[in-house]
Amino acid sequence: MWAFSSGLDLEAIVFPHYLSGPLDGRQRLEFLRFHMERHIEQIRRIQSYSAYPR
Repeated sequence: MWAFSSGLDLEAIVFPHYLSGPLDGRQRLEFLRFHMERHIEQIRRIQSYSAYPR
């Protein structure tokens, strides 16, 4: 089980997401990681275009 140093259990903290429904703390962190990695890849792809200013 995952927990913060303060003793909070990430799987016990559930908050609704408007598209995905309820996510616990662990799922929320996984979703944020996925989301940020997706945008980083989009930025890298844009930067790779020959017309992108150097």
